[in-house]
Amino acid sequence: MFRLTDRKEKIKKKKRLDVKTSVLGTFTNFPAIIHGLAIISHRYTIYKMQKATIQALCDLNGYRENRNVSRSNDSNKQENCLFKISFEIGVANGVFFDYLNEKNAKRIIKAIRTKKKFSLDFLVIITYHYIRMNKKIPLRFDHHLLRFRFYKEKMEVLLFNSKGIRRMSLEDLLNKITNKIYLTSKSIGLQSITIEQIKTL
Repeated sequence: MFRLTDRKEKIKKKKRLDVKTSVLGTFTNFPAIIHGLAIISHRYTIYKMQKATIQALCDLNGYRENRNVSRSNDSNKQENCLFKISFEIGVANGVFFDYLNEKNAKRIIKAIRTKKKFSLDFLVIITYHYIRMNKKIPLRFDHHLLRFRFYKEKMEVLLFNSKGIRRMSLEDLLNKITNKIYLTSKSIGLQSITIEQIKTL
């Protein structure tokens, strides 16, 4: 459904038309329906919060942890096992998503500094693997779209589950992302940050 280019530097670059800077950070097909929402209040400029958000997601990209999730591909069945999960994150670029490494993070920060944007779109792929007989066995991955809307003293995180059975719950995902933004903001001196609300729809 989506193409994440430059994924871990292993996907060969394909020829395509150059995308204008104005669409960097914007996914042109973002859906009107959402499945989750988080609200964060702050006392800083939109640009500072955008930088903190981009850095937080860049740091989260490639993050791995062990977590109990269901092994079944049926969302109604619960066969919880310990899995290795990881996050892969891309920043929107028109109809594509570019892998969010340090290079692309700096690229989008430069773009929003020269041209104001009040929303930023990302793709989050959560991968799941378990070990059986010394072999790494993958399960179906979850694909989520995120849109961050920035306002004076407030930002919203809109979540759309585009693919997968949500082995990690949407509430847990929103908690993971907002906590990462909170901690990253604190680390760069933005102390007045509050996670006001997290809900799934």
